[in-house]
Amino acid sequence: MIELLDDCLYFYYICLKNHYKHTIKIVFRKNKIHFMSNKYNDYSQRFELIISELNLSPLGFSKVLGYSRADKIYNVLNAKNKPSFDILADITRKFEKINVEWLLTGNGEPFKSIEKCTENHNKKHHNVEEGSYKQPVLPKCITVDSNERENILMLDVRAAAGYPENIDNAQYLEQQPAFTIPRPEFQGATFRGFQVSGDSMEPTLPNSSWVFAMAVDDVDLVKDGLVYVVVLKSGVVVKRILNRLKERRQLILKSDNSSYSIKTVDQEDILEIWAVKAFMSFDLGNRSADLYQMINSLEIKQLDFENKIHQLTKLIEQSGNNHSSTKNHIEPI
Repeated sequence: MIELLDDCLYFYYICLKNHYKHTIKIVFRKNKIHFMSNKYNDYSQRFELIISELNLSPLGFSKVLGYSRADKIYNVLNAKNKPSFDILADITRKFEKINVEWLLTGNGEPFKSIEKCTENHNKKHHNVEEGSYKQPVLPKCITVDSNERENILMLDVRAAAGYPENIDNAQYLEQQPAFTIPRPEFQGATFRGFQVSGDSMEPTLPNSSWVFAMAVDDVDLVKDGLVYVVVLKSGVVVKRILNRLKERRQLILKSDNSSYSIKTVDQEDILEIWAVKAFMSFDLGNRSADLYQMINSLEIKQLDFENKIHQLTKLIEQSGNNHSSTKNHIEPI
């Protein structure tokens, strides 16, 4: 079996030896070849792959961990010893992106998605005067995978409730699911997924649907009448916006559901703004049911109308018969 994933080409060779199935995994990764058996069940093989991926020698890897000699690492590579707790702790401290669970069990991927707090994301706003309506609204943290590619962080209703308080907490964000969408529309910018709560944006956005929104880096780009995710100190909302930040330091939030009133938020309560670009819903609705109901209603009205015409016809016929009978019984003078 051949499997192609990113820059890795995996060949699985299955053979029978002494009536036992044995799988050899040959990994071509970054112009290097690794032979792995039984899903990396051997500690030494997993350590060998990690060290190779980091472009280090066993001695170089040892020095990064703070060891003057490479004896501990060589003992693991030669399958003499299992990695001790101290070695795993040192790896966790020095190499944040290494998946220790994979090192221990072979489950998952060698490298995990990690969160990096952006230090230069708001660099273009560093010279903004205090009190200006152009305060930074970009995300404080972004998510990246092991190849340094940005992920789309997904925040469901429960996670969004704690998002304002943890907006720059990389550890909190790392616990949220993240993925990438291989489409050009989702490249070259920071995107985040938010789950819609409630019916305030129906029928446009059903309850529990998801919106995928792009980070806004300049409040002047917030356009009237479009849908945005606004992260406030008090919570996360999805609304149509009227941008009045320049005039009076406020955003006007409107719901698509006319049952909800218009609200305003002050600039100092705004943490982030995200422009909604797409949405996903598991409730497609049953618009055809509405059409069928309308047709059924028309058919019922048509049947009632036909019944009334039939009754009226009978009355006319009866009236005509009565008139004819009366005329036949008139005696001559």
